[in-house]
Amino acid sequence: MSTICQHFNTFGVEDVSEYSTHSMRKTKPSVIYAKTHNVDAVRRLLGQSSVTATSAYLGVSDNSALELARRINV
Repeated sequence: MSTICQHFNTFGVEDVSEYSTHSMRKTKPSVIYAKTHNVDAVRRLLGQSSVTATSAYLGVSDNSALELARRINV
């Protein structure tokens, strides 16, 4: 567990008492999504079958998805 706590410190988290293994599982995908906005890539990393479920897991709202879609021109 101490190795895991050291990794949380690299994210600026000093008090790890409020975190669980689920928090740790969610941290990296959340960082990847924040940098790429690629829900499908995160879905694959998590092994989920639904982009909708991954969006809910990450807390991606309809408004943020629409804003992202507006910024990308095809």
